[in-house]
Parts: sequence; structure tokens; C-alpha cells
Amino acid sequence: MSLADDRTSSKADAANRRRRPGRAQAAPGTVCRFVVIGSPRTGSSHLTSLINKHRDILFNSAIFHGNRVWVHWPKEDMTEAALAELAALRKHDPDAFLEKIYAANYGRSAVGFKMFSHHDRNMMAKIVADRSIRKVVLYRKNVLANFSSRLIAREIGRYTFKADDVRPKRPLVRFDSGEFVAFHDKYVSFYRQIFEDLSVKGQTFLPFAYDEVNDPWLLSNLISFLGADPRAAKFESSTVKQNPADIAARFSNRAEVEEFCRSQGVEHWLQEGETRFASWGDRSSGD
Repeated sequence: MSLADDRTSSKADAANRRRRPGRAQAAPGTVCRFVVIGSPRTGSSHLTSLINKHRDILFNSAIFHGNRVWVHWPKEDMTEAALAELAALRKHDPDAFLEKIYAANYGRSAVGFKMFSHHDRNMMAKIVADRSIRKVVLYRKNVLANFSSRLIAREIGRYTFKADDVRPKRPLVRFDSGEFVAFHDKYVSFYRQIFEDLSVKGQTFLPFAYDEVNDPWLLSNLISFLGADPRAAKFESSTVKQNPADIAARFSNRAEVEEFCRSQGVEHWLQEGETRFASWGDRSSGD
């Protein structure tokens, strides 16, 4: 799907996408600095792929990931030496590292990255408190879906697939109510704290749900929140949904899952759909 306005395309746009750090950089004061705060299995890779199609937005991945600095720079700038230098800077001076990430805007008007609950907590606190950084909070309403997706990804040993990847057979995972409750409480506690911190500090932020990612109008609102023109967006993702919308079907002990959800009043978690503001005939046939 696309919201692209053909009138916004030009040769200059293509050149703009190829700009290197230090070349024709957007003035620091004109660049929108943003962060997408979330958790694993909330659709962040899909959202990153979609947003990065916009000519004016550079959306890096998890720059505070423990094992690697994940940036979406041109390949020639992502040498092992350059990434090692970034990782060293992050370790010794995380504030300078963050400024370097935002400074590498490649001529884009908005630069950001995603950050998860288990990443650098000190930097998370600083970033949340920094009013110059716009915040998008990405979450998944269906906690059971998030839980099962994590178990499956852990079993497979891989978290993201592209459309042309050969995917292994999806394993069935086992539901343990005690493990799920512990996961649920930790998950919601993180988001409650983020929402509280932002609200108490009077900051404007954009909550964005997993089931809203594929609606073009809600994505347009996110693009506008980042100060970019939604008419220039092309929402074409390279990642694919991995698991069925029938959440109970992901578990080997389906009956136990269904009984747990019924007894706890969360039967709506047994299925997961999408928010689509489209007529019935225009809706996608499935995931």
C-alpha cells in the first residue's frame, strides 16, 4: 500500500537518500530527533521497514542492543571498523554516542531509533526525560500474542523474516500459566512506568499499537508526528508476519490456554486482528 504523491518524486529525492555523513547534512536545529520505545515482538522491525521507505526519515534499529549497534546507514558506512568504533563510543561515552547517531542524518529531516525495555536503562531514563526527543511508544495490546511470539522466536532462534526467506516449520510451544503471569506483569509494568514518566513530565507522545501498524491513515499520523509529509510515504515492508492470528493455535496445550483465558476474562486474547479503516471489501484477506 502507498500514500505516495507522484508530484513529490524527483531526481533530487534520490540524491537526497544517498547523502553521506558530513555531506549536505540537514542543520541540527531543523532535524526531528525521535525514539520508538517498545518491547520485542511488538512489530518494531515491520514498523522500521515501513518508515524507512520515507525519503525524509532515517529510522535506525536498536542502537543500544547489547551485541551490536544496529544502524540503517549506507553499506559503505557500515564497515566492521565503523561499527566497532560506534560500539566503543557507546561504551565509554553514551551521551556522545547518541549525539553522533542523531548527527548522521544523511540529509533527512527526521532521525530516530528503537529502544527496548532491556536496553541501557540509564540512557532510557535520559531519553525519556529529554523534551527535544519525540517519543513514539509501540506496544501490543494482546499480551498472550506477544508471549507466544517470543517463545516461538526463541525456539526457532530467529526473530525476523523477509518475504523471500525460507522459513522453518513453526513449532508449537507450551503454555505455562505461572510463566505467563510473570511475563505479563513485567511487560505491563514497563509500559505503565513509561506512560507515567512521560505524563508526569507533561510531554507529548504518541502511543502506537501493533494492530495499527498496517493502517495507512494511522501510519500517516505517525509520519506527521515526526514532522514529515505523509504524502511522500511508501508503506512497503520487507518483513512478513510469522505466526497465525489464531493465538491458541500456537500452543501445544491449546485447551489449557483457552481455559485460562476464559477463567481470567481475557478470551479476546485468543485471536488477534488488525485495525483497518477501510470498507469491508477493501480489507486484506488475512495475515
